[in-house]
Amino acid sequence: MGYELDALDRALARVGTPVTVRRVVAGVPSDASCKASVRSFGLKDDPLRPSSEQAQDEILVIMSPTDLKAAGWPGAAGGPSFPQRGDFVVVRGLSRVVKVVDPIYVGSELVRIEIRAVG
Repeated sequence: MGYELDALDRALARVGTPVTVRRVVAGVPSDASCKASVRSFGLKDDPLRPSSEQAQDEILVIMSPTDLKAAGWPGAAGGPSFPQRGDFVVVRGLSRVVKVVDPIYVGSELVRIEIRAVG
């Protein structure tokens, strides 16, 4: 494991928020519990949003691939070993849909996963 991944794992272990990453295939969920940095963009309070639009918060989730790998995620659901558009992130009991995923690599090693999710 590289320095960058070790540093992220240590930081998330100290101050990370518990989240669940979920992929649903044929109605069957595959979950993994992780620690992540979670920041809200608070779009519900946007005064420029027309009142007829459905208000949804957007969050930025920064996570390490280490917990996903340890959990064997996504297991039988298959597919890539990090969240994809259409997967879900559950934070504080609220499920949000993954809209954008940015896997960060150093060389050939995946060291960080950045997710934008709404819901």
